Amino acid sequence: MPRGGYRPGSGRPRGSSNVPASSSAPVLALRAGDTAQFEGHRTPLQYLTDVMNDRTVDPQRRDRAAQALLPFCHARPSGQPASYNYVPKREEAERKAKWAGYGSPWWELLHSDEERERLEAELQSDPAEHAWVEAEEKRDRAAAHGELPDWRDPKTGR
Repeated sequence: MPRGGYRPGSGRPRGSSNVPASSSAPVLALRAGDTAQFEGHRTPLQYLTDVMNDRTVDPQRRDRAAQALLPFCHARPSGQPASYNYVPKREEAERKAKWAGYGSPWWELLHSDEERERLEAELQSDPAEHAWVEAEEKRDRAAAHGELPDWRDPKTGR
């Protein structure tokens, strides 16, 4: 017995709306900015704001209203420090491949004379790149001696 696929006459009829007209009228009126028919009615955000600001209400209820309003008033922090710079994996791999073997006997075998001169000039002109290459070289030497790398952030120590 067939279960899925096309069946003639099935599905929502063409031209019909997704929501019945009686339930969508208030929402459409609010979107259009027509508040005349909603005199005396408040949106849930307005109600919660009133509860939060009313000093005669129980403090626990005011706290719950404030917690419910919080996502609508303030964005969540991203969870990453401001100094964190995300580098996509592909770019990181390309960068590591470009500087592979720097400071080792393999450096001369991996790159031609012209390429080594160009990379050395690039390294001297960019202090951030120079610091990164030196840190990678230090990690490589530590790994070669069997030492575990220190994965803590040097700025925060975590």
